[in-house]
Amino acid sequence: MKHFTKFIAKTWVLLLLIGLWQFMVSFGFWPASLVASPISTLYDFQILIQNGQLWTHIWASLSRILAGLAFGTTFGILFGLIIGSLAKFKEHLTFPISVLYSIPPLAWIPFFIIGLGIGEVSKISLIALTFFVVVSVHTWEGILQTEKNYLHLAHLLEKKIFDKIVHIWLPTSTSHIMAGIKIATYYAWGILITSEIIASSSGLGYLIWNSRQFSRADDMMVAIVTIGLLGLISDFIIIQLQNKLLHWQNKTI
Repeated sequence: MKHFTKFIAKTWVLLLLIGLWQFMVSFGFWPASLVASPISTLYDFQILIQNGQLWTHIWASLSRILAGLAFGTTFGILFGLIIGSLAKFKEHLTFPISVLYSIPPLAWIPFFIIGLGIGEVSKISLIALTFFVVVSVHTWEGILQTEKNYLHLAHLLEKKIFDKIVHIWLPTSTSHIMAGIKIATYYAWGILITSEIIASSSGLGYLIWNSRQFSRADDMMVAIVTIGLLGLISDFIIIQLQNKLLHWQNKTI
């Protein structure tokens, strides 16, 4: 009973919205041809899973997100450490990075399509750029907020720059890096779905667009719900990884 009460306390708003959704469709306030009901969506969800179609689109989208995350985050952390720890790089790169950070990631879609085509390379590169810019800026901010006493002690011990990066700047900026990954993941999903709608033959964004073209409201709602579930799962994974890496701080972001 206690677990059920906790579940209701956490999900009552969502359950209320689902009930409202069903009500609006069932009583004709929302046309069923444009918005499938939760019951129809659940039934179609089962069909798309059984015939393997949904898994194909999920894997297509996930593979693009994961590839962009791997490349963008790796180089974003390295770049953030460089501009944060080396003054001569910081002087020349601060302005360009600030400009890139202020440009909405969606604005880059036309340029990537023109430059790299409509294939996988443009989609993955766009996602990688998103992770790179956001993570590098957050890494840099983490370095700027490093406790000065640590750096002073490292200077007294005549530690080299590599030792400072590995033992001071990287550990103390980990919370900022994780925050950057979390924010970049939100952006990346939006960018991915948009790019798949514009130019793709697979993925959840393509499923949404294709379903709309052929008036398959149930398929469209399945794709939207799946995106929400994947976003929830990715957020959970990031939080768990965050807790693991930052257990010594006894807190999470």
